[in-house]
Amino acid sequence: MRKTGRPLDRGDALRHTGDVTIEVSLAAEFVGRVDELAAELGKSRSELCRDALAEYLERRETGAITASWDAVVAEVGREFDPWVAETSQRTFERNEW
Repeated sequence: MRKTGRPLDRGDALRHTGDVTIEVSLAAEFVGRVDELAAELGKSRSELCRDALAEYLERRETGAITASWDAVVAEVGREFDPWVAETSQRTFERNEW
């Protein structure tokens, strides 16, 4: 169901179980880049925008960064390498944070 004339409020989003059509205004040169990437990936413009927005929202969720690092550590392992530790410490000390 398409709603126009007002943005969806949080209650609408929580009650809705199907797709909702929204309108987004983009600069013409940006649309060209979107279309090129969509074609390269074999997706429609809507699919690309939907996937990009889903990825953006996922990255902003609380703990998403920690979870992604935890996944990397689980894949790579927690082996301690003295050389890596020493090099990392020196790099840390050389850089201003």
